Amino acid sequence: MDLARTKNILILIFVLLNIFLGAVLVKELRVMGITSETLQNARLALKGRGVIVDCEIPDYDGSVGTLVYKKAGFDSKKLIQSIFEDEYGTDDPNGDDKIRIGNRQLNILDGYSFTYKASIQDSYISDLGTPGSIMDYLKNIFWDLDIPLIDYHIDTIVENADEKLYIYKQRYKGFWVFENYIAVKISSKEIDITCRHRAIDNISNDKKIMPVHQVLLKNSKVIRNIVVTKIKLGFKGYSPDGGSRETNGIPVWCIEIRGTQNGIVKYFNAYDGEEIHLDANFADFDKNSEYTLCK
Repeated sequence: MDLARTKNILILIFVLLNIFLGAVLVKELRVMGITSETLQNARLALKGRGVIVDCEIPDYDGSVGTLVYKKAGFDSKKLIQSIFEDEYGTDDPNGDDKIRIGNRQLNILDGYSFTYKASIQDSYISDLGTPGSIMDYLKNIFWDLDIPLIDYHIDTIVENADEKLYIYKQRYKGFWVFENYIAVKISSKEIDITCRHRAIDNISNDKKIMPVHQVLLKNSKVIRNIVVTKIKLGFKGYSPDGGSRETNGIPVWCIEIRGTQNGIVKYFNAYDGEEIHLDANFADFDKNSEYTLCK
């Protein structure tokens, strides 16, 4: 093989290698989304108006659709059977929505939510001190329900006086479903569970979302003189212009902040960055909790 031919082959290999590396780099940049330099500049700009971001700023800038729920709620008969097994009869004088047997009480609020209370002695479990042991307990009493407990992950653990609160929320295809939650409050005497779950059908109609650093910069009146402690992307229902409640969930940026008052949670429409103002129609344990959610 002569020198000229060898040189041409090496040049061709070099060109092909550069094309390959360029394609890999473009793919990686797309995966990375926002550059670290952009996020650092956003931190500095926010710091200039008294905002400390004490957590990671997500670099996601892709497309997310609308979360579509199934219409059917959970089976109340299955719920009762799962909790009380053979101890409950259909002729119970309290009716099917509020059932009390001994120190255990089930209150069915609607087709998607319920509360359950039991004394620690009646909970049939010795250790409820970790998220894992509590989830095992939930699996034990809700064994016959169509609630995918495997998709529920610990989101918040807080203490208040002699009680401890564990909040689990569902994750679906990598996104949080903020309105699907299981809140477990434990004291030395009882366990108190609040559960809300709507079955999910799918995610449809993908649209480009606004990166969260742009959302933070846009909302200068709201995001000012605070500490941002957690940022999450997920789905939440909303009432546009104070109208009727939408049945599906839009993608939202959830911002947990600490400021002049106890930690609070704010939601922003991920499509346009506008703040979503919650009202009484929203099933949101964070909003109604007496606990401090941000430490």
